[in-house]
Amino acid sequence: MPAEVENMMWVGQMPWHGLGVQLPAHALPKDALVAAKMNDWNVSTQPIYRKKADGTFVEIESHREIARTSDDTNLGICGTRYVPIQNEAFVEPFEIIVKEKQAVIETAGSLYDGRIVWMLAKLPKEILIPGAPEEQIKEYLLLSNAHDGSGAWRMFFSNVRVVCANTYNMALSDRKAVRDGISIRHTTSAEAKIKEAHRIIKLASDFNADFEKKVLKMAATKYTDVQMKELASKLFVPVTQPGEKKKEESTRSKNMQEKVIELFAYGKGHEKIRGTAWAALSAVTEFADHHRSTRTEEGGNEKESRLASVWFGSGKTLKQKAWEIMQDQVPALKAA
Repeated sequence: MPAEVENMMWVGQMPWHGLGVQLPAHALPKDALVAAKMNDWNVSTQPIYRKKADGTFVEIESHREIARTSDDTNLGICGTRYVPIQNEAFVEPFEIIVKEKQAVIETAGSLYDGRIVWMLAKLPKEILIPGAPEEQIKEYLLLSNAHDGSGAWRMFFSNVRVVCANTYNMALSDRKAVRDGISIRHTTSAEAKIKEAHRIIKLASDFNADFEKKVLKMAATKYTDVQMKELASKLFVPVTQPGEKKKEESTRSKNMQEKVIELFAYGKGHEKIRGTAWAALSAVTEFADHHRSTRTEEGGNEKESRLASVWFGSGKTLKQKAWEIMQDQVPALKAA
């Protein structure tokens, strides 16, 4: 699997992107690491040298290279205090959670030649939308670690709608969820802090109750066509810098607005909750995960690019923006 998804594994139903190796149900984190080919390589930091005018080389003392030990792949540049968090240490909290039967492993893998690694675990409870039994929201914990120096080890909440089997990154879109999640910088104390991260079990319980309350509120809150048009316009309005004249909407921008509005009226999986705030958010999610064009590098794979975008890139950003706009549009949602 070239391009964004390097290797991955999955349990149960095949992911919508069709990538990866299947494992049996109730796989252990260590088995997931093996299946996703993340068990046989580590990350190290190496000195960096620059060539002087006289042809000799001198070490750059302020920075180091981050490299994968198995094949010397350059992953990024870091400062001198950066300490890699290896893949086996990265998944330690899930060892605890799975052992205590608080979650089961669903997917794991590496992106961008190992620059980002993740593991996804499903929590036991599902949120059911009243009057629409097919509208089930599975709740997940997502571990993410950047090996390229761009970010911290993170554990946060994510959600999937069964009707389209997509990663539904609502937890990351919710600022409270991000704040309540765990983020650990790459320092000498990082691994010790990771071992303490089993407190996420309590956080999961607290977050689940809060998130369910918000979802049910959205499913019970009317959302008009006028509000949907306003949301679509704000999502795809051309950005105008200070001092610039207001930009005209492009044909592409108008087409995206029309598509989101169409999905609000006719999108898949939420027929019984039409005209609600939840249906509006589902329309944006369906657009971001299925219909929005995704930039793919030469020789890359569109499905892989879309997966990375849904979890970490512009797809996630679009859903977050929709969530924030809706909080201002519908004051009742803030009180949920």
